[in-house]
Amino acid sequence: MRHLLLALILTFFTSLAYAQINKSKSEVMQFMSNDNTWTFEKSARSNEGYEYLSYSIPTKVSSNGQVILSTKGFYFKNDSCKLIRLVKTNNQLNDVIKELNSKFTSVGNNIWYDVKENSTYEIKLTENSSVFWVDERPFKN
Repeated sequence: MRHLLLALILTFFTSLAYAQINKSKSEVMQFMSNDNTWTFEKSARSNEGYEYLSYSIPTKVSSNGQVILSTKGFYFKNDSCKLIRLVKTNNQLNDVIKELNSKFTSVGNNIWYDVKENSTYEIKLTENSSVFWVDERPFKN
């Protein structure tokens, strides 16, 4: 159990370690191809018309042996990444908040500011769901 928790924390840390905001689709694909922890799932268009790349990683084995995937999506506008969305299981929420608090400046309302990369992280919770989202976007003045 201790190894699983450590792996989850390291997975989140590495998912935030190299910002891909404002990178091109080919740059993001190259970066992710060098990261052996994430598996490419698909390239498609969102309902809003944005191109996106989707990756996944097994993060938890439930009590019944089911593997639950975390996902990471990169959304592009004019071949520039404008949103990175991590989808995590609710049992990871406290660790994610601690990680965000340790690395970035909290501005309240589940939002953190990354001064170095000039981006924001926002946790989005939904009722009756087993997952939550962490969105990274360029900071808007």
